[in-house]
Amino acid sequence: MAAVSTQQPVVLRPGEGEHRAAWGALTQYNSTRAFRDAQVQPTDTDKPEGYERRLFDATKLYEGKVPKDQIFPSWNLWLGTDVTAEAATLQTNIQNYVGQSNLEFVTGKKNIDSDQDWAAYLEGLNGLGLQRYLQIQQQAYDAQ
Repeated sequence: MAAVSTQQPVVLRPGEGEHRAAWGALTQYNSTRAFRDAQVQPTDTDKPEGYERRLFDATKLYEGKVPKDQIFPSWNLWLGTDVTAEAATLQTNIQNYVGQSNLEFVTGKKNIDSDQDWAAYLEGLNGLGLQRYLQIQQQAYDAQ
């Protein structure tokens, strides 16, 4: 399915050249809620152009329903310099493994209903140092 652009063209005045900004990939880093809410979106969510609005409306259904005691504020943690490199390596390896495993479960290479495949997945996580990674995160959380 082809992506549908929701961007509206800039109307140029006669004789005016194109406006090109050099934001490139940096725009994703300024994609705060206030920034995104300020963008014009189609209101007809039944059309492909309204996909973004449909997603927004769906997420609003969950506002206020996330138990606060189950949110781990990883964005607020400051790791000590003695464990930063170790945590970064563990995190990268774990994220890559989880992503690859998700792909294998979705495509059927691994069976999510198979106890053997699931046990192998968990064993792989533990083999990558998941417990150590959680320990580092927990220590940083406790220190705050």
